[in-house]
Amino acid sequence: PEEAPAVARWLADGNTLTVGQLTRHPDDRRRPLSLLMLMVVRGDQLILTPDDDTELQIGDHLLLAGTDDGLADLSDALFYSATIEYLATGREVATTWVWRMLTERRRARR
Repeated sequence: PEEAPAVARWLADGNTLTVGQLTRHPDDRRRPLSLLMLMVVRGDQLILTPDDDTELQIGDHLLLAGTDDGLADLSDALFYSATIEYLATGREVATTWVWRMLTERRRARR
């Protein structure tokens, strides 16, 4: 939770997040990040080169290798809830007050 607060909140709310979703680009989830998930450490269990459909859990520790850009882009997902929701669902979330107001008005008209 301290190192990936957005991921922890997402999972604590009962949502799922897979390795494949987490390792997508925060601006375009169709693109993979320039990194490779080498291992997930879950308690005493080691999951080597986890599949993209491996679901993450609160408390997992991840070992990754990648470019500076890939790892920097990953940090967006770790700390920003809107990014996690986009990666997991494809929904773009309003993050500013103005954008939230416009989105709510548009939904109210439907």
